[in-house]
Amino acid sequence: DWAMRLDPGNAEFVFRRGLALSRMPRRGHESEEYFVKAIQMAPKKMEYYLELGSFYTRSGLKVKALSVLQDALTHDPNSELIKQAIQKAG
Repeated sequence: DWAMRLDPGNAEFVFRRGLALSRMPRRGHESEEYFVKAIQMAPKKMEYYLELGSFYTRSGLKVKALSVLQDALTHDPNSELIKQAIQKAG
């Protein structure tokens, strides 16, 4: 929270906030908002897409996971990590 207050335009801080929330059992649902915001701020960071896709997969939202991962694949069509994540989700 504090880092985001100091530098609200830093996509890495927003992403890390979402990552922390995704690991908390009662607050995991809040992480989606931060992952999406981080992707909007830095659309070339594949790690953000992978984590959001993984979050959706763990939540049983396979259609959303595949949609996010396909979007990531348009930014980096040669990414083996994204291709593996798509296979895992689908």
